[in-house]
Amino acid sequence: MSELPREQSVEEKKREMFQIVPDTRLSSDYMNEISPFWYLMKLQGIEAAILALREHPVRNYIERFPMEKYPEVINKKNEDSIRILSEIVEIFNKQVQDGLLTENSFTDTYEKIYKIVIGEKLKKN
Repeated sequence: MSELPREQSVEEKKREMFQIVPDTRLSSDYMNEISPFWYLMKLQGIEAAILALREHPVRNYIERFPMEKYPEVINKKNEDSIRILSEIVEIFNKQVQDGLLTENSFTDTYEKIYKIVIGEKLKKN
């Protein structure tokens, strides 16, 4: 007979941050917050991306990696970057809700987030 699952303690629920970019001390996994919508825009157009983004707004870094689970999420090396990311995401989500998002503004936002998280410029194809 198998054991019933037990509730995890707070300590067990805490996780280490993963895929940390050494130069920025941010998780590269944060790009998964916006990348699917960017690819949707490239494949099906800005209207499809806006519809999806209205249903699932982009979360800021702390929403994606809550401190309850990731106690080391904010540190001296990345706190300014996290604040800037939050501001960018807030503006981006407002553009989506207000119907002001364009393919150019989406690409600009994507590139800003990429540069902050990864710490380098996107390579143009």
